Amino acid sequence: MAETDISICSRALVTLGAEPISSFLASEGDTAVICANIYPGLKAGIMARYQWRFLMKKKELTRDSQAPVGEWNYSYIIPGDAIGLPNAVFSSTSQRVPEGQFEVFGRRVFCNFETLIMDYTADAQEDTWPPFFADLMVKCLCAEIAFAVTDQQNVLETWSIKAYGLPSEGGVGGALGDAMALDGQSNGTTGIVSDAFTNARFGGEGWF
Repeated sequence: MAETDISICSRALVTLGAEPISSFLASEGDTAVICANIYPGLKAGIMARYQWRFLMKKKELTRDSQAPVGEWNYSYIIPGDAIGLPNAVFSSTSQRVPEGQFEVFGRRVFCNFETLIMDYTADAQEDTWPPFFADLMVKCLCAEIAFAVTDQQNVLETWSIKAYGLPSEGGVGGALGDAMALDGQSNGTTGIVSDAFTNARFGGEGWF
């Protein structure tokens, strides 16, 4: 059976001892409202937490018709399905070493290149996820909603460790670390990027 946002949330709720849901409507009860408010942001945050190979896209960007104000010559539109900052930008399709001279303002990339290709993490529907990522999202959602669903601090702490590891692991242990290792098997070297969700959770300062 293909995964959906509802099936991910239902799996997390059942794991915490609650009833599954069939929609995010308030008529489904408090747990549906909790999931409706927590899940979208959590999904975006986990997707932006790491350069997941299965979410990676490369696309030539569309240039704005008007040049930006300031020192840059060109402005390029970041694709609507992009999550977080660019993973890398290139000035030609044959280039292997990324460019470093650019800035991001909102949903635009400012630079002096007449062509711009961007590698980025793209949003993707649950039915396209590999099983390890769906399982990760269930565990992370358990950690996020554990107290709201069970009213037990120890359950929250247990699932936080299962999802993100011990505090000494900097939030990239547990199921998240395992998923990163599995995903990394399809690539050489990948890295961790910052985003508003993870910076808020782990105490840093974000871009947004």
